[in-house]
Amino acid sequence: MKKAILSLVLAAGTCAATWATVHAPNIGGIYYNLDDETHQGTVMGCNVNGSITLPATVNYQNETYQITDIAPYAFLDKRGVTQVTIQQGSLTTIGNQAFCNSGIVAITLPESLTTIGSSVFHGADKLNSIVIPDGVTAIGDRAFTGCNSLEQIKLPAGITTISEFMFSGCNSLKSLDIPEGVTTINAFAITNCAGLTSVNLPSTLQRLEQASISGNPGITAITLPQSLRFIGENTLAFLGISSITIPEGVTTIEDYAFAQNNHLRSASIPGTVTSLGSLFIDCPDLARVYYRGTTISAPGVEAFAPELWESSMHLIVSKGMKNKIDEDMLWYYFPVITEEVNGDVDANGTADVSDVNDDINTLLGKGDAVNAVGADVNHDGITDISDVSQLINIILNK
Repeated sequence: MKKAILSLVLAAGTCAATWATVHAPNIGGIYYNLDDETHQGTVMGCNVNGSITLPATVNYQNETYQITDIAPYAFLDKRGVTQVTIQQGSLTTIGNQAFCNSGIVAITLPESLTTIGSSVFHGADKLNSIVIPDGVTAIGDRAFTGCNSLEQIKLPAGITTISEFMFSGCNSLKSLDIPEGVTTINAFAITNCAGLTSVNLPSTLQRLEQASISGNPGITAITLPQSLRFIGENTLAFLGISSITIPEGVTTIEDYAFAQNNHLRSASIPGTVTSLGSLFIDCPDLARVYYRGTTISAPGVEAFAPELWESSMHLIVSKGMKNKIDEDMLWYYFPVITEEVNGDVDANGTADVSDVNDDINTLLGKGDAVNAVGADVNHDGITDISDVSQLINIILNK
């Protein structure tokens, strides 16, 4: 037994003797950790300013090392670093806060990159534009928070979520295309972007989490995809939208989801919703609400406060539903309640030529905002020529 134990100790000592030596040289002003066993290296930082190039490989003491990572905090607070080019090679990961509060204006990322950590560009307030390679499958939370100069970004096809606070406070960002394949936009992901005017959502999106696209008054229209199932608290609050169509398939809308949309005139709620919070608080211009359920789901007690009690707000329900609304339901207290007539864009009780005119004007962006939801005759969330065609066929009894 003693002999066996001694053999194990000797074996352990032999392994220890062959452990890799890790070097930390400064090569051309860039600090590295270089591993003799794997012949891989990590960028640790720099002592230079201006434009820098991070090579795919470095040579040190007659050995070649593949650069695979940029370490967390590597360029944290490096305001003098203005441009970074990462050569094509084996680099896969940029660690947390690697360029946080740095002075970079531009960065070129390699196709080998797969992971961008949390807060990597947080506070990099001079970064103007960035293209993220399609091989990236993970971008951490707060990756671009406070990038006030960021005007353009191309997101990769490989991601499935937009992380928390990813674009919070990106005031120069004008538009944002969320790639197909994304299923969730997390809390506060695209919030308080003063210059943002459009967000294009993918057909794969299922969840909009808390305040995920809130506080963007420049967004005057948004199309929610048919794939959507969940709308979180304050999700689409403080926007500039005049109408909203919640697509069939959504089952949950949490409190304040559309709160303080001061220009909102009309809204549509589908019958698939089974949990409906106090969603339209402080929407002073809301004049028309479509509720397309075939069973009654009661909204939160403050759903239309305070405007419901001091307006002529019009509720339009599915055919046969008006008599099912009783005084125990908030719907009961709408000043005007009628049943929907297919193709009746202006909600006057009939579908006629005036509705075709309203539909066309809405399509051209010249219509009354209160008719915008009604103009979506086929209820697909978009008013286009197919709605006009369908309305004409309804009037002609075709």
